[in-house]
This record gives sequence, structure tokens and C-alpha cells, in this order.
Amino acid sequence: MLRSHLGLGRTAVALAGLGRRQLFADPFSGLPAPADTGEWLTRRQLGPVVLLEDTLVQDLAMTSSEVLVVLGDVIGTVGARLLGRRFPLLHPDAWAAAEPTAREQLARRVFARLGNIAAADVSTSDTGLSLDVRACRFVDLLHRLGRPHLGSLFCEADAVFFENADAPVSLIRTTTLARGGPRCDFRFRLRGV
Repeated sequence: MLRSHLGLGRTAVALAGLGRRQLFADPFSGLPAPADTGEWLTRRQLGPVVLLEDTLVQDLAMTSSEVLVVLGDVIGTVGARLLGRRFPLLHPDAWAAAEPTAREQLARRVFARLGNIAAADVSTSDTGLSLDVRACRFVDLLHRLGRPHLGSLFCEADAVFFENADAPVSLIRTTTLARGGPRCDFRFRLRGV
């Protein structure tokens, strides 16, 4: 993926710089230890992105707009793979037959495994679910690191995964915390319903 943006030589430089930073740099060194498992998981997802941004800017002298294109592609692709491993395959008939409390519990378990959702309201129906994220650890940590511009890139992973016809559900979202909204309003609908 990097090679498609950077070419072979610059990819080698980027990988060497990223490897060096992963060995010797801690992007969270100025912050207190993670408060909980969710923050720890979020840091594991954010750390390589922050270090890659540093590598692209410092070692390859890329402009901020070029960096955002590369990081957007990397985050979208890798994030969609993560979602594919963590998001369950939902059968519409089984979902519709489940009790509302069972649906809500499943939704909360799935979103807890992602780590980045700090506070959310969940509601379900026979055909889908709504998730209003009121606090996102990506947004919080990136603000604390002085890099809020990276937040919306993580929203793109959702778009890449859920726009795929093989995704178990479709997604409609009109606002996100990373883009300055009051919440992230995820509206999931099971495909084929």
C-alpha cells in the first residue's frame, strides 16, 4: 500500500524510519498511563499511525495534504480489516427473532472489543441498530497529542468496511465527533432486510 503512494525507494526509507521510531519512540510518553483496557487498545491502534505521520513528514518531507492521503489509505484499509475480524456475521432472521436486550448486549460487546468507544447509547430494532457515540477515545487521545487532524481518518475505516457489499450491515452516518459534531450517529441496517 505504501509503495503505491511512495514508490519502492521512498517506501524503504519510510519503513526504516517507522521501524526506528517503533523501537525508540513512544508517542504517548507525555501522557499518563492508560486509564483502562479501552484506552490501552486505542493507543495500540493510534501509535503506529502517529509514528508513520512523523516518518512521512520528517524523513520524506511530505506536505500535510500528501500525508493525509497516505494515512487515509492505510487507516481505511487496515481499519476495515480490523472491523472485519471484530464485527460478527449477523443473520437477519436470527437478529429479528432475538430479544431486544440480547441484541443490545451483543452490540455493546462488539463495540467494547473495538476499544475506542468511551460512551455510547445503543438502541436496536428488528432490522438494525443505532449507536450514538458520545465519547471517542481516538478523538480524545488525538486532541491530547495535538493531532486532532488525524481523527476523521479513522472514520474512513468505517466507510471502507461498511460500504463493501460483503459487510454484514450497511452504515449511514451524518455526523462524527472527529469532524466536530456533537456525537457519532451510526445507523446500522442488516443487509437483505
